Amino acid sequence: RLGDQATISKLCASLGDVFAEFLPDMLENELGFEVAVSYAGFATGKYGPLVEGLGGAMACCDASLRNWCDRFTLICDSPMIITLVENMLGAVSDAIDDPEPRPLSKIELDLAAMMFDRISGVLKSAVMGANGFEPFLGPAHNVETRKACEDGTDEAFVAMVNMAVGIGPVLSTFHVIVPQAVLLKSNITAPKPANAPKTRVEWSEQLGEQ
Repeated sequence: RLGDQATISKLCASLGDVFAEFLPDMLENELGFEVAVSYAGFATGKYGPLVEGLGGAMACCDASLRNWCDRFTLICDSPMIITLVENMLGAVSDAIDDPEPRPLSKIELDLAAMMFDRISGVLKSAVMGANGFEPFLGPAHNVETRKACEDGTDEAFVAMVNMAVGIGPVLSTFHVIVPQAVLLKSNITAPKPANAPKTRVEWSEQLGEQ
């Protein structure tokens, strides 16, 4: 249930490479503007303290993937989501200043849920290939409202993959937290490119309706 640093480092870097390779094109096709994604290292520790150590002003989502992991967690910092919303509403990337981190509104959390869906889709392809079950995502919520799990999983040893995201001049982050016991058994492979499931117009229409 506990890997040595070299093994965990290699597995996290492999996952980071897959995100860096496949998320930018997927998001660019859907959103219509450039998004840069790069691997920014990893951290290890116990589930609860690692999440708490990130601080506030972040959106998170607990998820599961049948036949792979009963619980993994996706986290985006709030400036990333705020900047995406501003860009989708027509702001020019270069005109956007770094947003102040803050808890997200209901509409912003809905967009965070879309991001979590895309991130989990790439993750699923990396660990299970094109076949297999789809991830089950819990609701996107502000990390301030996160409650400790009563099943003891907050005490599990996990690895956190850190990713840097650039949207215009704004640099932000997202994180993927996976139990080490699961990661050590994972065979990570780069997925084949898939067609983007939603266009920017559909995203903008959904945001406009809300």
